[in-house]
Amino acid sequence: MKTMLTFAFVAILGVPAYAEERPPIEAVPVSEASITVSPKGSAHPGKQWLTRMIKIKNTSGQDFFVSGGSLNHVFIQVYTLDPKSGEWISRELLYCGFGAGQHLVKADSAFTARVSLPIELSERPFVIEFTRYSDAHDQKGKITRTLRLSMMSSHKERISQRTE
Repeated sequence: MKTMLTFAFVAILGVPAYAEERPPIEAVPVSEASITVSPKGSAHPGKQWLTRMIKIKNTSGQDFFVSGGSLNHVFIQVYTLDPKSGEWISRELLYCGFGAGQHLVKADSAFTARVSLPIELSERPFVIEFTRYSDAHDQKGKITRTLRLSMMSSHKERISQRTE
C-alpha cells in the first residue's frame, strides 16, 4: 500500500520516480573567445570568426573512443540555436582528416574541441555533437551532445569593440 501511495504522489507532483542518468560528458570553455580571419585562398577569404576551445570531460565512468586526427582534432558537429524558430541549426562539421583514427578517452579524462562561429552568429548558444564508441571496433557508436555553451564571456565588451 505504501508503494502505491508513493508512486501516486510522485505521479501527481510530476517528479520522475527514478533519478535521471548521469550525463556521459561535461563541456566547459577553457579559453577566452578570440577573433580569427579566414586566409586568402580559403572558402571565405577575410571572413571573421569567433573561436573558442572547449574541454569535454568523460564523466561516464567508462572509457570510450572518439574519431579524429587526435584528441585535439576530434570530428565534431556544431549547432547554433535559431532565435526565431527555436531549432538547433547545423553549422559545420569540424574535423581534420589527416591521420584520422579512433582515440581513447579514459574515464575522467578529457579532450578539447575548437569551435569557430561566424561573428554574426557568435552570440547564439551552441552545442557540440560527436560520436562516442564503446571500443575501437564499434561501428555504430552513440551520438553525444553537450549542454548549451556560449562564445560570450566576461570580456564580451572587449570582443565587440575589437570587431567594430
